Amino acid sequence: MDSDDDAKNGVQQFLSSLAASFFEEGIDKLVSPYDKCLNNAINPIQLLYTNRSIEDLGYFYTGPPFYHAINRPISLPPTSSPRVKFRLFTPSNPEEAYEQEITQESLSNSTFDPTLETKFLIHGFMSDLDYDDVRFETKDLLLRIGNYNVFIVDWTQHNGFPYAQAVANTRVVGALVAKMIHFLMNETGITPESIHLIGHSLGAHTSGYAGERIPGLGRITGLDPAGPYFQDADREVRLDRTDALFVDVIHTDGAENILGGLGISDPIGHVDFYPNGGRRQLGCVYSSTGDTAVGAAINFTTKWIQNGCDHGRANMYFLESINTTVCRFLSVQCSSYGGYEQGLCPPENSTIVDMGFHLKKPEDSPPVKFYLRTKAEEPHCLEDSIHLR
Repeated sequence: MDSDDDAKNGVQQFLSSLAASFFEEGIDKLVSPYDKCLNNAINPIQLLYTNRSIEDLGYFYTGPPFYHAINRPISLPPTSSPRVKFRLFTPSNPEEAYEQEITQESLSNSTFDPTLETKFLIHGFMSDLDYDDVRFETKDLLLRIGNYNVFIVDWTQHNGFPYAQAVANTRVVGALVAKMIHFLMNETGITPESIHLIGHSLGAHTSGYAGERIPGLGRITGLDPAGPYFQDADREVRLDRTDALFVDVIHTDGAENILGGLGISDPIGHVDFYPNGGRRQLGCVYSSTGDTAVGAAINFTTKWIQNGCDHGRANMYFLESINTTVCRFLSVQCSSYGGYEQGLCPPENSTIVDMGFHLKKPEDSPPVKFYLRTKAEEPHCLEDSIHLR
């Protein structure tokens, strides 16, 4: 073009030749990102959520479904520096733990045996994992009856108060358990079907977070999975039957809220067991039977304290179930505990299974509920509990 006027006229003619839709599409493309930025800027709730990246474990979002105004009013990100120990016991070292790390060097010096099935024992809230902890008793009995790789997962640096932070930390601990399992699978050739996670309280949900990262994981046993922040929660938030090929759950302190109990009451596995109804366990007694105001106050206080007894009893039932030469926790399939107590599910016409370690996955479609009675004193197993009449 020979002059500025010629250039100006040429541009105007070109723009005039374009269809109106060309400009509309361009404006729409500009509006969308600006609209998104404005909406986020004026939504204060959105500003409360974080999406924290932790090491090589991925992102951990604190918004829904991990936030819920009623069930999970405080949603925190997990610790950004998780410190979890994997204490390994095998037939070669049944007493002295080998601290397995996720490195080839550690594995080369390890007692891990890829020809054996592998068990992971995962504790819950406020456990100090002293050597009198039930996890060590469980490990001892497992290695007494068979040959296994038994890991005791130590996340005691992250399981204390405040409870909401411990809840958040289960997500990253579960991710680390999954990372360890993937490492062992890749380096030793073990299959996911050969792995069994056994978790109590928050440890049950930790197992679920691990399982969702491992397609085809063999089994998860949830021992009275924690209720506060998990009852009525979305499946992504809690242990559920999609986290492993087989998920069995023992409920001993189930309730709809924290005042009633520390465990989940709803059936969340393929098979759910409710010993003594799943809410109150024999031997975990209250202090007063009086109808006075004082008696009621005593009962309320002791009920809160005794929840710990009911909640922990799932550990003892599972421990006792390992050695079937002593007794079997025979359980009856029934639609409710009331029906079970009334004899509406007679053993001769009902499915009978062993609660605990030796349980096999039934063919019935989940959820399947089983009921049984126990004794107040140890051993708690009451083999003839199915005979109610």
